[in-house]
Amino acid sequence: MSAFNALGYLANEPERVGCALHELRGTLKAPPGARGFGLAHYVDDQLLLNLKPADVPAGTALEEIVGALKTTTFLCNFHSAADEGPFKFRSWSFALRGGQPNHAVMTELLAHLPDSIQRNITGDSMGEAVFHRFLAILAEDSRLEDSTIAPKVLDAALKKTLEILGGQKVLMMVDNGRLLAGIHNGGGLAYNLRESILACQRCALDTHAMDSFPLRESHRRFKGVMLVGGFESPPPGFLPVPAKQTVVVTRKLEVLLQ
Repeated sequence: MSAFNALGYLANEPERVGCALHELRGTLKAPPGARGFGLAHYVDDQLLLNLKPADVPAGTALEEIVGALKTTTFLCNFHSAADEGPFKFRSWSFALRGGQPNHAVMTELLAHLPDSIQRNITGDSMGEAVFHRFLAILAEDSRLEDSTIAPKVLDAALKKTLEILGGQKVLMMVDNGRLLAGIHNGGGLAYNLRESILACQRCALDTHAMDSFPLRESHRRFKGVMLVGGFESPPPGFLPVPAKQTVVVTRKLEVLLQ
């Protein structure tokens, strides 16, 4: 994978999603051959899923695809011929990019799932199978409804899930509205922490016009983290996440590498 294909976002100002994406409009663009697009976002702690099955023209800015979104966290990915997503279960959203399904791996992923998790499966894609195995592993150590789940528990579940996939080059991202996390095994993953937007072309604000006006103050208060997947090397301003390490972003916007 050599092009941007998935993104996780967690920030403190729901009105500033478009502003944060606008600054990266030259970097966050649809890859060639995208068969669709999926967006999972949270409003008042409720998970909403929007899937667009139509082909996406290569080079379309993510800002344009997402539109006028107002949220503090979302997860999105471009579709391939083999996988769609993100997938959802209660408050959890999940994206998988990369990997090749085979009988042995799929059998292990789907074996002995709890009934409540098994009933949520609607297709036969690898992404959906990986997601539900992750949920089953996570449920062994934590209640899936627990909004205060510890980062170390999330880390352990992602790493156990990655082990099942062996040496396949994959990227996984997961979000429950309060924690955002990602892990990869050669699938490419990087993060960016941004504090304050002092100049915003989208809102016609510049560094010489900052005052206490509410719009300007909202830009000043902004703090957010983006996780991007698919790039062979991190884009400008992003730091790489080593393979097989988990990056967890907390509700306080702390970035933890585990």
